[in-house]
Amino acid sequence: CVFNAQLVTQFPTSIAFDCTQADTDGPNDSANCLSNTSHDVWYWVEVPADGDLLISMCGQGNHGDAVLSAYKIPDFREVWTRDDLRTWFVSCRDDSCDDDGDGVFDFAGPAHIELFSVGAGTRWLVRLGSFLDENNPNALGFAGTLEISFRGILVNNGLAKFAIKSGAITS
Repeated sequence: CVFNAQLVTQFPTSIAFDCTQADTDGPNDSANCLSNTSHDVWYWVEVPADGDLLISMCGQGNHGDAVLSAYKIPDFREVWTRDDLRTWFVSCRDDSCDDDGDGVFDFAGPAHIELFSVGAGTRWLVRLGSFLDENNPNALGFAGTLEISFRGILVNNGLAKFAIKSGAITS
């Protein structure tokens, strides 16, 4: 349930999930996301500093036909409904990993979202679910692993970003 989303407080974090018995809680409109979603599970993420938020199922042995979505939750509202999610939608990805290394995104596979230059203290809802094919309205859920990580930006001079990743400075 979106209202009982698991809170993510440490980065990087690897989360085992199972959405086989999950209901569909979020909006299913192809206007926001070209891929409809079923059997969704949810995660709350609060960004600790200015930086990049990375949400990925790639390279972790996931085999379900996944759709990932991200919603930026405004900090000025405490009470909201599922209908508000449509206006807070930021990103959605389907079939965005190349786990077999052939240079092509794997069809009916895992997904990955990168949100660049997100602000400190912003709150996000991450939705992970099964792809809902209009020809198969009873799409199955699946179990797997999701990784959520964060890169804090130290310097952004407009030409390059320098960030801390695992204790080392990268650009």
